[in-house]
Amino acid sequence: MGRFYRHTKCGIQRTTSRSLMSEIVEPPLVTNVIERPCTVVLLEDNGIYPASWRDELQDQIPAKYGMSFGYISELNHLSTFEQRVNDLTELSEIADAVLIARGPLASWSAQLYLESLPVQGLVMMDPILFDRRDGLDMEATEELKLLMEQRGLQSSGDYRQLEAISQGLETRKLKLEPSPVPILVLQTMGGDLFAQTASETARRHRHDVGLFGEVKVADISKEEEDKRKIDEAIRIIDSWIDETVL
Repeated sequence: MGRFYRHTKCGIQRTTSRSLMSEIVEPPLVTNVIERPCTVVLLEDNGIYPASWRDELQDQIPAKYGMSFGYISELNHLSTFEQRVNDLTELSEIADAVLIARGPLASWSAQLYLESLPVQGLVMMDPILFDRRDGLDMEATEELKLLMEQRGLQSSGDYRQLEAISQGLETRKLKLEPSPVPILVLQTMGGDLFAQTASETARRHRHDVGLFGEVKVADISKEEEDKRKIDEAIRIIDSWIDETVL
């Protein structure tokens, strides 16, 4: 039985249910940092990146940036996007959630989630439009599969998901209007291919006269050290939250 904390008008309320959400880490009581009404939630792909960003974000975001932090785990064992989206539904219990979807599968799941349920803002890292069957997006999918094969991860849920996309077994179309919430796109993987998929995703959600308008794309792929990449990502996300979300 998982434990899940959600914000209410009276503070944090604990509920008990099957939960993939970690306990929410609040900003420390004694700090010089101004607390802000925002809960940053991290959802990550597994195997595509060398290491998780969970610990670093959990250490920095509450203490240095004054925002609460939570983590959604274990989606990588699921085999379809429908299952992944179903297991994201408890995110809607957090009224002030800003979701960081790190990776193309996490980003696609987040976009499908947004078709019917809300977040306050969405950050996508290295997204791919999996309902586009053109060369660009399929080439990126094959590149990710090769990367995971080199790491011996062919039995992982994320690899099986990518393979299903390659074989045309996952053909779910995204039914989401442009500019549904504030959106930020970060490119963390190097190369022109992932720069193009990031740009195409931002273009998909941009709406010049929409409520949230521009979708910013930031390239931090040239940061070679993971720690520096994380620090730069947090700095950009923090500034974007201030300017666009709050």
